[in-house]
Amino acid sequence: MEYMDYGNLRSYLDNMRNGIPTEIKVTSLQVAWILANALFDLHHNNIIYRGLSSEKVLLSSAHYVKLNGYTPSREYIYAMTRSTSSQNWTAPEVFKSGHYDFPADIYSFGVILTEVDTLQKPYANLQLSTYQLFDQVSKGKLRPNVSPTCPVWLRELTDQCLAFDPRSRPTAQEIVDILKNEFAKTNSDQYFMKSAASPTILSTNIVCKVCNTRNHVLDAECNTCSQNLPTIQERGGILLKRVDVAKKKGISIKANGIYDGSTRTNNLKLIIQEKKLFRLIVAFGRAWCE
Repeated sequence: MEYMDYGNLRSYLDNMRNGIPTEIKVTSLQVAWILANALFDLHHNNIIYRGLSSEKVLLSSAHYVKLNGYTPSREYIYAMTRSTSSQNWTAPEVFKSGHYDFPADIYSFGVILTEVDTLQKPYANLQLSTYQLFDQVSKGKLRPNVSPTCPVWLRELTDQCLAFDPRSRPTAQEIVDILKNEFAKTNSDQYFMKSAASPTILSTNIVCKVCNTRNHVLDAECNTCSQNLPTIQERGGILLKRVDVAKKKGISIKANGIYDGSTRTNNLKLIIQEKKLFRLIVAFGRAWCE
């Protein structure tokens, strides 16, 4: 794992709230974009992060923003034990029944959105015992809130992610699409293209040339227009080129047996089966979380 010299997001927000100068600057949109892409890659591969919090989001002058604390063994199971994450980021259904699914990650993501807006740790101003917090959150009587000056897009997205009913929360893919539309209104994507941890580099999505829809690299045809996407060899080649770009920017994508350090044309033949392509996707997912 790369050295993340600016600690975690929670400490960064504490410094911002206390007026302590910071050499790195991140916006709510930038943090949301990187985390949403990370969750999309994980969830598409049937992996629940299960423990997402601002303390797991690391900052670096060289590698920008990364998600830490991912354990490969935490695979998707419909009924899982209660979350190992801090209670302040835990979804109501996890408190209530111990059932853990992808929407629980989305709820934790929503809690982080309130933090980047208010700069406060969730429930920081409430004097509640552990039992009181457990009881009120599990019954839908309590959830973190954004500030009165919160941007409209962030308020609306946060409200969706913190919906009490897990079925009402957006998927990671839907969040990425929402944020992509928000980026279209700004020049923030230009900042990302200059940063080491560009979402484009670590993304396992490809864009349909016909309708410009994002599709996962495992998809054979576009989910919107049904147009055939590039062949599996070509899709593998796209990821290999991103591996090469990431390496030049100091980002390690460990794809043993698939990637040999070069992306010359003859090396694109390394990925000729979906099994190998999937292994490369998993390596991208781990790079998001290291």
